[in-house]
Amino acid sequence: MALTIITKNSTVASKRPTPAQLVTGELGLNLESTDPGLYFEDSAGNIRKVGGCHYGATAPNDTAAGEAGNSVGELWYDTADQKLKVWDGAAWTIAGGTDTQAFYLAGPWATGTDRPDGTPLLAGDQWYDTSTTPITNYVWDGAAWVAVSDDDTHAFYLAGPAWPYGANRPDGTVLVEGDRWYDTSSTPTLPYVWTGAAWVDEPLSVLAMPTGPVKTDKTTQELFYYNENTVDLDYTVLTTANAMSAGPITISAGVTVTVPVGAYWSIL
Repeated sequence: MALTIITKNSTVASKRPTPAQLVTGELGLNLESTDPGLYFEDSAGNIRKVGGCHYGATAPNDTAAGEAGNSVGELWYDTADQKLKVWDGAAWTIAGGTDTQAFYLAGPWATGTDRPDGTPLLAGDQWYDTSTTPITNYVWDGAAWVAVSDDDTHAFYLAGPAWPYGANRPDGTVLVEGDRWYDTSSTPTLPYVWTGAAWVDEPLSVLAMPTGPVKTDKTTQELFYYNENTVDLDYTVLTTANAMSAGPITISAGVTVTVPVGAYWSIL
C-alpha cells in the first residue's frame, strides 16, 4: 500500500511559517506560484528559505501573509532595475559588489553629489563629458570628479570658493604640481593649477588656443590673448563684469548669449 507524506503547506501568497509553527527538523512548504519555497527553522530560531531566486518587480514577502521578513542569503532578481539582489539581514543589496554606473552627459556636472536620477553618487562612478573634444573621462572618488589622465596629474570639478583639502586631493593623497581645479561655484567655471605650493589662475597660452572655460578674473600681464571665433554653447556674461572678444564672432544656430542689465560685451 502506497504511503503519501504531506508536509505542512500553504497556497497563500507570501505566507511563510513562523518559528512557533515548526518544530526542529520540520519543513513548511509554500506552493503559491509567484513566490514558492521550502522553509525550516534553524538552531537560532530563524526561519530559512530553500528555493529558487524570486523574480519580479516586488521584493519577496513584501506583503507578508505569515512570518514577516526575509532569510539571510535569500535572492531576488528585481525586474524593475534588472539587478540581482541578496538579503543581508537588514536590506537588499546588489549582488556582486558596488553598483557603479557611467554617464554620458555634457558638462559641467549639474547634480552636485547625486546621480541624474537623484540617488547619491558612488565611488567609482564614471562621467564622460561630451561637451569636450575629445570626450573627457572622470571618476567619482567619493568627494569630487577626478579626470582620468595618462600622467599622474588630476583634474577636479569641485565647488569653491576655497579649496577645502589644504595641500591634499579629496582622496587624501598629496596634490601634484600640474593638478587642475575647476571651481564650479563660479560662473563661468574658473580653472586653477597647482604650483606645488598654491592654487593659481591657470594662464592662457601664448602658443595655442586655450581649452576649457574662459577666465574672467585674470590679473597677469600678457602680450597675446586668444579667444575662439564661434560661440557654440549658451553663455551668460557676469553681472559684475564686462566681457571683451576679438571679432568677428559667429553665434551658432540655437545658441544664446545673455548680457544682463549692467553688464557689457564688447567685440573689437
